[in-house]
Amino acid sequence: MSELTVGSFVVHRNLPDLGVGKVFCVSQTYACVGFIDAAGRRDVKRLDKSFVTPFAHTAPLPQFDGWKVETTSGCYPVSAPSDARKAVWTLHEAHERFLAQYPDGFSGEPYQRTERSWKVTQGDLWKQLLPEGRLRELASADPTAAGALVMQVVQTRESALLASKGELPMMNWALTKGAPGPYLLALADVIDSPQPTAEHFTAMATALESIPAPKPTTKLLTWPTLTVVPFLARPDAHLFVKPQATQAVARKLGKELLYHARPSWETYQRMLTWSRDLLDYLKPRGAQDLIDVQAFIATIGKPPS
Repeated sequence: MSELTVGSFVVHRNLPDLGVGKVFCVSQTYACVGFIDAAGRRDVKRLDKSFVTPFAHTAPLPQFDGWKVETTSGCYPVSAPSDARKAVWTLHEAHERFLAQYPDGFSGEPYQRTERSWKVTQGDLWKQLLPEGRLRELASADPTAAGALVMQVVQTRESALLASKGELPMMNWALTKGAPGPYLLALADVIDSPQPTAEHFTAMATALESIPAPKPTTKLLTWPTLTVVPFLARPDAHLFVKPQATQAVARKLGKELLYHARPSWETYQRMLTWSRDLLDYLKPRGAQDLIDVQAFIATIGKPPS
């Protein structure tokens, strides 16, 4: 069989009634194919590549013009925006909810004290303890010492970003008593990169997950433990993810994040794109960076009391 490529036309080897299909994604094993049958009905399927064969055609196939299907890297089709959950809030309404909690907005003293100032302080502490190149150097020479410095930044004296009875002690154990070297080197790659990349994010997640846990049932790799350090060190580029609030606000605003409990680049990339869109909206209203976006999400994502 000829090598499948995105945009090529195929037929199903065993189901000719499906009609002609257009390839929207190809992975090592699978293809995502959109079929149009003789009656003009559309259907999108994720198929083993062995089940599709090229369709030889000489005439144009205008029925496929303009048909685009978004997919994951694993060739799963993603619902089109028209099929996604309808937005409940407009951005204006979401901002009104934020102002109900902080009437003076991002510049007001209550917001600065509760949400922003201490995170900025922790970011400044990162620059002081681990200036450019220092994390990578220390992670190679003395990873336990490097892990202890990272935890000084994470363990804030104010409102801790990580849960004090689960995530925080687990991460502290991993970075000061585990074997954190590979994770810290991967973390250095993430922080040193001008912009987040799939390669660096995935390597960091894999390295964090590979640190031996204190108990067999302990789960070190979570969205908060993975994103907290990049966020504090680089709030210009990274978002801290609290799953419950992030999902709740995304649903209200009609955004599809492809959320999975196990962190993945596909989901994080969507979160970053959405958070930057939010920042574009919020900047004229006083927001500065992803610290403010994260606080905005956390504030309006709280369940009603």
